[in-house]
Amino acid sequence: MHRALLCPFPATPPHLQAAQLANDCLEWTRKCGLLPDESPRTLDKVRSYSALAAHCYPDAHFERLRAICDYYSWLFFFDDVCENTSLNGAEPKAVSRLLFDVYGVLRGPTAAAGHAPFAQALADIWRRIGDGCPGFWRRCLIRHVENYIDGCVWEAQNRQLDRVPSRAVFEGMRMHTSTMYEFWDFIEYAGDLFLPDEVVEH
Repeated sequence: MHRALLCPFPATPPHLQAAQLANDCLEWTRKCGLLPDESPRTLDKVRSYSALAAHCYPDAHFERLRAICDYYSWLFFFDDVCENTSLNGAEPKAVSRLLFDVYGVLRGPTAAAGHAPFAQALADIWRRIGDGCPGFWRRCLIRHVENYIDGCVWEAQNRQLDRVPSRAVFEGMRMHTSTMYEFWDFIEYAGDLFLPDEVVEH
């Protein structure tokens, strides 16, 4: 029997519009063609992404929370596509090309052939997020995204070489492959409190 995990901190109440957020995110994800299927398990995934956003940013302006939540939904489904591409035998270079093609929309209006729904959906999110955000914050987010891409390619290389990294190496790379830095960037976006690099990296 597993022991219960003890958390000494009280749970943060979710955003007051959490229910609407869940409905809106599911509608957006479906409209963009990102759902692999309409199974209860897949729909529950989208609802769990909405719940995560609603708890992480309980005081965010709703439109900003919508953009963050849509990014969560987009990210997790796209991450599955990338991982399955690698697991199905694709070379690390193919995984890298896929990632850079789709994430290229952050640097300009491009679309990835064969993965247009994901590129177009990310372009929609980026338009909404980029409006009103300072350039240094956008550059920071892009830098963290590029670190995530490097981490995904590193994982693909590990699979190809049947390589098991050391614990220290894994822990260092996991911060990038888990996209934690992007999630932290969204704290600034959600609160409209943008910190320059020299403060964030201090």
